[in-house]
Amino acid sequence: MKKKYKQSLRAQTVVTCIILVLLAFFLTAGGILAREIRDGKATLMSSMNITADKKALELDFTMLSVERAVFSAQDYILRTIDDERLLHDSQYEKEYMAALGKEMISLAGITPDAMTVYFRLNIEKYGGTKGIFLKGDTKKGFVSVKPTDITLFNPNDMEHVGWYYIPVWKKAPVWTAPYENKNIGITLISFIIPIYKDNSFLGIVGMDINLATIKNIVDTLPNENQLALLIAEDGNLIYFNNKYHFQQLDLIKQTADISEIIDIFNKPVKDELSTFHWNDGLHHGLKRKLKNDMILIVAVSEKAMQTVKKQMMLPVIITFIIVIAFMALALYLALKNIIAPIRIITEATFKLARGELNINIPYDSKNELGQLSGNIRMMTSQMQEYIEYIREQTKKERKEKEAAISESKNKSEFLASIYFSLHELDLN
Repeated sequence: MKKKYKQSLRAQTVVTCIILVLLAFFLTAGGILAREIRDGKATLMSSMNITADKKALELDFTMLSVERAVFSAQDYILRTIDDERLLHDSQYEKEYMAALGKEMISLAGITPDAMTVYFRLNIEKYGGTKGIFLKGDTKKGFVSVKPTDITLFNPNDMEHVGWYYIPVWKKAPVWTAPYENKNIGITLISFIIPIYKDNSFLGIVGMDINLATIKNIVDTLPNENQLALLIAEDGNLIYFNNKYHFQQLDLIKQTADISEIIDIFNKPVKDELSTFHWNDGLHHGLKRKLKNDMILIVAVSEKAMQTVKKQMMLPVIITFIIVIAFMALALYLALKNIIAPIRIITEATFKLARGELNINIPYDSKNELGQLSGNIRMMTSQMQEYIEYIREQTKKERKEKEAAISESKNKSEFLASIYFSLHELDLN
């Protein structure tokens, strides 16, 4: 029974301490972790908003500078060209193209990322080679190159003549999807405007920029785990950041359904982050609409977010280990300073209950258990003195009783002798 009691008390103490410490820890850690996750999400949102705004501003600046130059060229052409005279007067054509070339070089010179600028006339009215084509850059300048004969290519040949037919078919200004110009070995992106004069198609004017310009903006995200998608107004994917060089065929294989992504981002969301799949991975992001109606999506992968959450969990785990260590120390001290003295006192009182007064309680302290031990020692000492006193009193009373009995016996013997003596006298 004694062993059962000791184990029960020890177990209750251990279990109670564990429950209280763990309860306090999990309540505190849960609150801290919830706050850290909330703050981390807010920080992530703030960071992504800042990144998206910054990248949208950089893209707007780059693309609007190209668009302004091309629209300025269009305005110049519409103000100065005599399209009917251009059909029959070769000298006028030569002089006009020279003047237009200077104007377009001037416009391209103030557009940092321009690589080519061109004006091509309606091939059905003027033939496949009429126009002007300038290539170069703002540092080395631009030179005139003999225009390609557009009629030699199939209209569906996007690589060679897509820059001409796409705006003609759409009848609106357009940014083309990136394409590789094999003549110069560079991947380009073009902004082209179809020109109409008196509701009649006159030709197209456009400018090409190196895709690397867009790449440098989109790739330079503050976090390597962030994803950026640049989507044209018509839903074509212009560019996305990855560690590989841009290749259109690879892009087609890797691209998710862009229209589905656009639909997802068009839906209102409470926390501003939309969830979508990209290249077999889950991503969370937000969008920015550029001034030319392109869409920039900045996102972070679910894997990266889980990594951040795990990093947030690490301090909690370390804290948990520290708490467990301190709890073990606290339990050790509790068992040493509370349970062990109680066990000693329990064994002493058990012996006392069996009548063993010569007990020793080897525990002395100024706390309550020490006072209890002292009281028990005082009680046993007083009980010993009281028992000794009773023993002495009993011994004394026994001696007095024996003396009284002896005296009474002597008296009885004396009386008996007197009686016999008187009886003998009477007989005589």
